[in-house]
Amino acid sequence: MRIDAVQTIKDRLTMREVLERYGYTADKKGFICCSFHNEKTPSMRIYEKDYHCFGCQEHGDVITFIQKLFGLSFQDALRKIDTDFGLNIYGDHSFEELRRSRYMQKALQAKREREKREKQKDSQQQSLLKQSKVRMYHLW
Repeated sequence: MRIDAVQTIKDRLTMREVLERYGYTADKKGFICCSFHNEKTPSMRIYEKDYHCFGCQEHGDVITFIQKLFGLSFQDALRKIDTDFGLNIYGDHSFEELRRSRYMQKALQAKREREKREKQKDSQQQSLLKQSKVRMYHLW
């Protein structure tokens, strides 16, 4: 399914369509300001199916651009493109549902880790308190 999804995306979308969807407009010569480094003069050349930045040397296709732009894994980029462009490659599962479920997993894991740290901290504090009581008792 992954190879089919990649090929479907590459066949159906051009680089310009993807850029326009996310608010970029290439100039007459096909250049935009690169999103991957700070610049004032456009140095990223947009071709039909890929791009190349002459400033930072970034290059890739539609999928690579989405991955880097949004900081996504390859699989998540495929799902985002599928959802955003209505390609229906993956059926009913949307990128947002996937993102929410991953967010919830991470949130639960973070909560468990926080509770574990608090428990350890409490036991350490109780141990220190017991030690200090013993020391105080010997001083009297």
